[in-house]
Amino acid sequence: MITGITAIVLISLLYALAVRPALERTKTLKRVIPEKHKTLQALRTKSRQYLALQGGIDNLQINDTNSIDTTRLIAVLESITNKLNLKKNVEKMTQSTILIDSNYSEIVVQTKLNDITLEQLVQLLKETTQTHKFLRTKSLYIKTNKQNPNLLDSEIQISAIRTAHKT
Repeated sequence: MITGITAIVLISLLYALAVRPALERTKTLKRVIPEKHKTLQALRTKSRQYLALQGGIDNLQINDTNSIDTTRLIAVLESITNKLNLKKNVEKMTQSTILIDSNYSEIVVQTKLNDITLEQLVQLLKETTQTHKFLRTKSLYIKTNKQNPNLLDSEIQISAIRTAHKT
């Protein structure tokens, strides 16, 4: 009889310590695994979309940049300011190049303008980005002129992406 009770106790312990946790874990896995498969499918879809976009970027041809030498972007902006009669308002114009990766670099021209009207500023920005589709306004800082509140002082960063020339 003691061996029978001992056997029942051992079986109960075995069930409580091994079988029931395993059954509960199996039940949890049956619920979690389908959720994880859905998440994995969503990630695979996003990964394919990302790779397609990355391939598109790698094959990007910036046609407009071929019509103008983007290394001399400052000359383009100087001609625009001259065309709009803003040459006298340009205090400073500097160009820099930022390496994005081995295939691309960004050319940035920072221009400081003084004593301009809002209309002149809008006209400059419009002329810059509409005439040359590859140019983008990277930043724009505007403040009221201290001597004449009807005029503005502005700092503008215009940029263009340039592809590395492959030979």
